[in-house]
Amino acid sequence: MAASDLPAGQRPPQPTSTLGDCTTKMASARFGSSLRVLAQQHASTVGTSSAASRSFVTSAVASAAAKKPAQVKKKAVVKKKSTHSGPRSTSGRRKGGADSTAGLTRSSEFHVEAPDMSHLPLLHAEALTPASAGQTFAFSEQTLAAFKAFGLPQELERELATQPKPRSLVRQQTLDVLDKLDAASKANKGTSIVLDGNRGSGKSMLLAQSIAYALDDGWVVVSVPRAINLINSSTLYTYNAQHKAYLQPEATQQVLEAVLKVNGAALKQIKTTDSVSVDGSQIEAGTAVETLVKRGIETSSAAAKQTLLEATFKALASQKERPVLVAVDDAQALFRTSLYKDPDFVSLESYELGLPRALLSLITSEGSAIGRGAFVAAFSTTHTESPTPPELQIALEEKTQGKANLMSQAINAYTKLSKQHLEHARQALTKAELVDTSKPLTREEAAAIFAQLRDERRHWSAANDELFLAKLVETNGNARLFSKSLVSTLV
Repeated sequence: MAASDLPAGQRPPQPTSTLGDCTTKMASARFGSSLRVLAQQHASTVGTSSAASRSFVTSAVASAAAKKPAQVKKKAVVKKKSTHSGPRSTSGRRKGGADSTAGLTRSSEFHVEAPDMSHLPLLHAEALTPASAGQTFAFSEQTLAAFKAFGLPQELERELATQPKPRSLVRQQTLDVLDKLDAASKANKGTSIVLDGNRGSGKSMLLAQSIAYALDDGWVVVSVPRAINLINSSTLYTYNAQHKAYLQPEATQQVLEAVLKVNGAALKQIKTTDSVSVDGSQIEAGTAVETLVKRGIETSSAAAKQTLLEATFKALASQKERPVLVAVDDAQALFRTSLYKDPDFVSLESYELGLPRALLSLITSEGSAIGRGAFVAAFSTTHTESPTPPELQIALEEKTQGKANLMSQAINAYTKLSKQHLEHARQALTKAELVDTSKPLTREEAAAIFAQLRDERRHWSAANDELFLAKLVETNGNARLFSKSLVSTLV
């Protein structure tokens, strides 16, 4: 008989449950229900395929399984726009502006034609008279072609490039230098002229005017506008035992090509007086100088180029059929230590280089000096990395009795001097005529520059007497600074 069928009084006593047992059972029931709920959620997420094998998982695993795998982002391919190589289409307009095509721009109400400077007289030898001082002259096509062949100093090249028609102002110092050239030509003698002055005083322009005058008068012209490039280690060089110098074939090639291009017709008429031995062959006396120059251009031998260059200089200097002008800007480079190095990494002097030595011989050697014509040298302070050498400063002080303008450094008892450079500088300046270009602009010369810039419509400010006097006083009459102040100010 079961205990439940017994009467209430005869039933055995039941064990009493403690509070802890009740709590444990309730927690177990809750935990079991929670697990069942999580298992159902997992089964519904994974699908029917996993329903057969249910497993109990934590909430972190379930949430992780619920997340979809991250998709790999594809790299965006950026197509580069093709660069425009031809004229823009007439229908294209730039954002924020008018049509940029040439035709529509010129027809625009904002387009202004470049000023016509055809009325300027050309710089011809016969046109220069004492009354020409203070007048503006344009350079001829022949002169511009020579500038292109030889090159120009950097500052002057930039200045002429901004002008509608390249031109220059003839000053009194221009007439003085050209008178010296004319006197040397008529007297069948040679002379040397040194241009000394402050930066921006017009030395390079005066040298360019001398070239223009000489070309128009039938001279043979040799120009080296950037002599600093002959010593700044910018060209190939190689030592040659025959010449006992470091030769510069690339620079020599450029000089020979420019001389032939500018003076081709004149070189045919000038004959050599001595025979020249080149590469085992003999060029007889009486040969046209043009032959020497062409041979020097065609040969690939550095020694042959140097030989023919020196023979060309010698032939031009010794003859008196045509006057010769040798114009050298940055001429202080001929009297200083170069940036070239020998095999022992010792700096080379300028007279140890082939081309500078050939130029030096024209002003330091009696036997190589120009017989009819002039050697015109301009000293420059533009290149701050190559200041005026102390040897040249000493020679200039001795020549001017302490009034030289190219004093770029103090000289004392501890200043290192090169005896060879000092000797060359003294030889070059002993017989040279020194021209000081530091004189400020006169009011008439400044007024001519002011009027020319106004005609070219290059003034930023109103062109009036107040602006003229203010800029003339501010620049102390310096030619370059006066011109720059007028075209660059916004006040």
